[in-house]
Amino acid sequence: MKHKLILWLSIVMVGGSVATYVFAQQLALGSGPGRLGSAVALLNGGQPQSARDVIAGIKAGDPEFAAAQCYDALCLYQMSNRLAFCEAMKSSAVKQAVIAPELRRDLDFKHIDVLFYFRKFDEALPRIEAFQREHAGASQQSAVAEYRLATLFGRGMKLTDHACVQSDTNMFNQRWAEARANLEAFLADAVKLKGGAYKSVPKRVLKEDVWVARLTLGDEKAVLADIPAKDAEALEKASWLRVQLHQRLQPGNGVRHLQLIEEYLTAFPASKQRKRAEFDMAALNFHEGKELCLEAEKLEAAGSATLAATKRATAAGYFKKQRALQHGGGIGTAGGTPGSKVLSRAGTNDGVTIEAQDILDQRGDLLYGYALEKDFVTLTNLTSAIITNAVPGDVNWVMARAHDAIVLANQNPPRPVEASAIFDELLAMGFTGKADRDRQLITAARWRVHLAIKGGDTANVQRVMLLMQTNGCVANLKADFLKDYAAYAVNPTN
Repeated sequence: MKHKLILWLSIVMVGGSVATYVFAQQLALGSGPGRLGSAVALLNGGQPQSARDVIAGIKAGDPEFAAAQCYDALCLYQMSNRLAFCEAMKSSAVKQAVIAPELRRDLDFKHIDVLFYFRKFDEALPRIEAFQREHAGASQQSAVAEYRLATLFGRGMKLTDHACVQSDTNMFNQRWAEARANLEAFLADAVKLKGGAYKSVPKRVLKEDVWVARLTLGDEKAVLADIPAKDAEALEKASWLRVQLHQRLQPGNGVRHLQLIEEYLTAFPASKQRKRAEFDMAALNFHEGKELCLEAEKLEAAGSATLAATKRATAAGYFKKQRALQHGGGIGTAGGTPGSKVLSRAGTNDGVTIEAQDILDQRGDLLYGYALEKDFVTLTNLTSAIITNAVPGDVNWVMARAHDAIVLANQNPPRPVEASAIFDELLAMGFTGKADRDRQLITAARWRVHLAIKGGDTANVQRVMLLMQTNGCVANLKADFLKDYAAYAVNPTN
């Protein structure tokens, strides 16, 4: 009897263990009873928020909790809440959950997709390699191989960007070596990709990534030579990528960038990118003219009038090209004067996007170019036209008034008191946290501090600095201002 009882208890215990295991697997797969099963049914039915509401009732300590957190992550993914999904995947509950292999594969694959979306290439690459090892027979393997390719490319370009901003040669060499290794690995594997194109990676074109990688590695001539002459569309696309890449990797070499754009427009005069190209050329010409004028001012202060005159003559050529592009393309003028009509040029046409802020910036460049050349008559005529057509207090009105004050500050003889009064008037309007308007007020603040420093007016330097330290200006604009004038910062408690 005793032996029969022991045998019976053993059968019950084994049977109970098997039942517990099966029940756990049912929960993990979402086919079991209870709240988790209901939540999974809602998720599969396209109701992720309702599923999350049910899952919220499954608390820590509940046998379903770990699996529930995995399904909660899937709900977040289905709701396109990628950031929350990423955070969920970091939780110990999701990491340690004992779940069905199919569910783990699904989570791991979606995690790769989201990391790639956020350009977290350093995190994505090891997870891709882990997926390829741990889920060898998964149906997602071909898609993961594509993500690996795209991640190598993305990481290589990101490291290239980092290298290009390094002033330290050793840091540049280190970053560039890593970038080159990733790009070369990408190119080596790209030729092996079946079909020669991405099928699973969204918004990426493998052929174009290959072009960019080769261009970055210095293979410019070969890239263009490898494209058949009869494939005009591909040749134009690769040539435009070359232009964009130069601006991205060598932003300080404006002269060479202008040459590349001119070569591009000569080769493809009917290009859909012409509007964008001419817009960029106008900005680049202004920048080169501005830098030459600033150099001329330093030379004049040092008594080198002849060298300064040469700089100004060269600058005049850049400004002339800038204005021709702006007037001809409608960027900076409306009936000969820069007015509100110019903003109608903003928008997307033929796939080319020019934002309203871009237009506004170039209108400011147009005005400031005349100030740099000390052509105050033309500048005053332009600001008068803008003020006539603008609503007092709007962004165009503020820009024009600021340039009126710049004229007063720079004419001969200068009138700093009147200029300062206008800058104070503009600053009194207050920052709004909107970039377009705050940029104009930042200009006023810079000039107001400059005039106060030049005049030895410590009280007004401190007043404006305190205003800039405590206002509601757009964060990056405010940070740049405070960095430039850090030596004049004041303690708000004093």
